[in-house]
Amino acid sequence: MGIRLLRWWVLAIFGVFSVVVGAASALPIHPAAAAIGHSVGTVSSDEVELSAVANVVLSISSTLEREFEKSYGGMFEISKDVSVIRVVDLESASAQELISFVRAVQADSFERVGRTIEYRFEQYPVTFQRLKLARNLVVDLMKSEEARARFGIVSVGIGFDGVEVGVERYEEVESLQSLLDQQFPDVRIEIRAATASQTTADRYSDSQPWNGGDMLAISLGGNATYACSSGPGAHDSQGNRFLLMAAHCGMNFFYNTNFGNPQLNNPVGPMTSRIYSNYYPEVGIISTNSSQYFWEGAGPGVRRITMAAVDPVVGMQVCGQGVTTAAYWGTNCGNVALVDTCEWFKNLGLTFCGLFRWDGSASLPGDSGGYISYSSIYGFGAVGTITGSNSFYSQSFGTAVAYHKFFWGLTLNTPSTP
Repeated sequence: MGIRLLRWWVLAIFGVFSVVVGAASALPIHPAAAAIGHSVGTVSSDEVELSAVANVVLSISSTLEREFEKSYGGMFEISKDVSVIRVVDLESASAQELISFVRAVQADSFERVGRTIEYRFEQYPVTFQRLKLARNLVVDLMKSEEARARFGIVSVGIGFDGVEVGVERYEEVESLQSLLDQQFPDVRIEIRAATASQTTADRYSDSQPWNGGDMLAISLGGNATYACSSGPGAHDSQGNRFLLMAAHCGMNFFYNTNFGNPQLNNPVGPMTSRIYSNYYPEVGIISTNSSQYFWEGAGPGVRRITMAAVDPVVGMQVCGQGVTTAAYWGTNCGNVALVDTCEWFKNLGLTFCGLFRWDGSASLPGDSGGYISYSSIYGFGAVGTITGSNSFYSQSFGTAVAYHKFFWGLTLNTPSTP
């Protein structure tokens, strides 16, 4: 999503859950990862070039939405090296201009780094902007107490083939479907039964510069109590460095520690800014020295480098790198099912927007704020930060990294943007 569209979105919409600090005994005691502290290492010129190309290619959906809004109908991924771009009226001049632009990006990628994504183009009846307008109508209904009481709408997002609406009360589905179809007869709108989602809260022995996926604890009664996970590292134009974070983790000072370790001897830093309001993206930042790296996988994890910021695209397989999931079985991976999503989080009584949903696994308490990764042909990229989950449906939610970048004016730490 481009900056201009983001600004419009914020003004047009004005917001799915919060950290609940639990007892350490509720989680497995994971052995401390001895001497995980790291040195930054040297980034090669090849990695810098690969990162520069990846930052263009992996955010192409935002570019197409911004520059070709009359032709762009959305995008979905088939595999890591094959994606489909939907185009309204393939034979039109604007559609041909869009296709030429994409071909140029492909050619530049292959010329510079010897690899590229295959893009296929298919005809689609409505623009992505039209889908977003239909989504916004549902958001307006969610904001209305009368409509919410009648229809029980808890979520809305843009999926593989239209707009998906989740409702808790199914008896009014026909009325709601009729209302939406009258306003948007050209848009496929699917209504499904849903339950409210919950936020997740709550590696273990790291050091500066801090990585994505680090365990973060807060002080409770003078002892370290697990709270959240860290997101990607970023920086501003003055060189100040941050960790991206889930706002619901709170305006706390955070420490890096292990499950069951009560010591507050490894300070990370404070959350210095956050946006935590209805119908806004749920974003926060920790002021601290951050790196280009994140921890992937089970237990202490494997350190990976962030090559680029990534736009979430339907069909893309993403993985949440939260500390609690890491302690149990590794990562919670799944395929993106909805983008540009608004979801009600019952435990907070808030609806967060700017989300994407992936299906197949649910994030756990303590994963909140954690790095959401995508493994591409260009290397790993950061898609966003973990917000919450719906364990009943094995679904997880993340806030797209683009919103963090937009609200704070930040650039992700990558080899090409160190």
